[in-house]
Amino acid sequence: MNEIAAATQATPRFALTRNASPRLRRCGHACVMAMLLSIAFFGCRPYTARDSVDAPLETPSAFARGPEAAPGATPEETPEATPDRWWEAFGDSTISALVERALSGNFGIRRAFARIAQAAALEAQAAAGHWPHVSGGFDVSRSRSRMFIGGPLGRVDRTTNQFNLGLQASYELDLWGRVGSLRDAAELEVRAGRLDLEAAAMTLTAEVVETYLRLVEQRAQERLLLQQVEVGERFLELTEIRFGQGLAAAVDVYQQRRLIAANLAEEPLVRSRAEVLENQLAALLGTAPGQEDFLTESNLPPLPPLPPLGVPADLLHQRPDLSAIVLRIQAADHRVAAAVASRFPTVRLTASTGFLARDIVKLFEGFIYSLAGGITGILIDGGQMKAEVERTKAVVDELLALYGETLIMALGEVEDALVQERRQTEHLAAAKRQLAISRATLRESRLRYSDGLTDFLPVLTALQTVQQLERNVLTARRQALSHRVQLSRALGGSWSRDLTRPATPDKDEDDMGRDDPATEPPARRGIRLRLKPSDGLDLTGARPKSEEAHEPGEQ
Repeated sequence: MNEIAAATQATPRFALTRNASPRLRRCGHACVMAMLLSIAFFGCRPYTARDSVDAPLETPSAFARGPEAAPGATPEETPEATPDRWWEAFGDSTISALVERALSGNFGIRRAFARIAQAAALEAQAAAGHWPHVSGGFDVSRSRSRMFIGGPLGRVDRTTNQFNLGLQASYELDLWGRVGSLRDAAELEVRAGRLDLEAAAMTLTAEVVETYLRLVEQRAQERLLLQQVEVGERFLELTEIRFGQGLAAAVDVYQQRRLIAANLAEEPLVRSRAEVLENQLAALLGTAPGQEDFLTESNLPPLPPLPPLGVPADLLHQRPDLSAIVLRIQAADHRVAAAVASRFPTVRLTASTGFLARDIVKLFEGFIYSLAGGITGILIDGGQMKAEVERTKAVVDELLALYGETLIMALGEVEDALVQERRQTEHLAAAKRQLAISRATLRESRLRYSDGLTDFLPVLTALQTVQQLERNVLTARRQALSHRVQLSRALGGSWSRDLTRPATPDKDEDDMGRDDPATEPPARRGIRLRLKPSDGLDLTGARPKSEEAHEPGEQ
């Protein structure tokens, strides 16, 4: 097996030692010069990794469901400027406080910071290939030999001691860019990890805001149910009075009591949903469920103005998940370059120096050194390295396809949120009109019942309709706000670039962010995106601002 392995490698070597003859030394020097000249002439990267990534598909010039595309849109409906920290547009200090707590306490965010630190350590390992590897050691050996030489001497025993103190160094010349490509790939992975953190922060923020809005809705539903029970009791009192006067039937009393009982039966379910949402909110904040009281008397905030949408191509810069895929495509292409470079011969230089003696007292009198270099190349490997090149190229193709898939998903999320919010606003307006009509119907039915012109059934039906519509309108308002949250998340932004690692008990707060790759400025530096010529868009990351304000929907 050793012979077969040796036959598969071509390993020319040269060595210079102190004990070599002058002629051999001159030959070694000539070899060194020849090797350096060949390095200068032939040393280059056989594969150039891409430094930019084309957009995988043509992005439209505008969002199809934008406000300007709405039938009968007026200038007042155009978006107005909103803060980059979009949740502040709700005008609720509780929301802002919860988001800040989540960004500093959520364990998913902490895990993302830890993954960045891991990637930075791998980058440091890859960069270490540019430096010589130096090791040192001190060896002591003792050997004993026995010889039979015949004659009067007979058997002779010999004991030898050897002491060796030295340093060894080896260095691989990165002729074909293999080490540099691996280092560049690791650096891009660090920056991609930072973008993963930013994407996770955007998702977390949306989850916190939406969970809080759902909690506010359930608390409002609970208060609304209690109010409806009070209204039902007043109707019951009126019905019982009329029953006592012989003007109403007993079934009217029972029907009204049944309606009150139905509302009371709904209250525990509403409380249950609210308590579950409190547990979910606590988990998002990084605290144990049930340990904090989120009871609030707040009402749902009004729907803020629609944020500026920009153009679809802005998502390539505003969405960190898309930017992270771009970096990973570039990193994978650098790994292709490393795989190609691995197929070329490797030049390695080695050197050692130290002291060697048989008596430790004379150790520093026996100075030795050696220099050696060799070129090693694989001649036969059964196609293993070629297969590795093909594998790494396939990884690039997979990431390119993922880039296109994620871009389509991002465009779809924006379009979905736009159409859902618009239709939800229309539904809310229609539900409010229906509620107003139902309340008018209830008033008329009650007057006719009080005048003895009709029985209690129209009153009961109208009351049930009003109470159900009141709950539906409250839910519809919260759903419109949730669609706005999803739209803000889908549009991305730049606020996440300022995230810093949260303080931990075992890390001094004064040292946070010092030489920490996770807290560096936005990792988008160096990302180059190219749109297809047909797009004709300027990817500066800036969104067009409109001077005209968008009139918020009716709350």
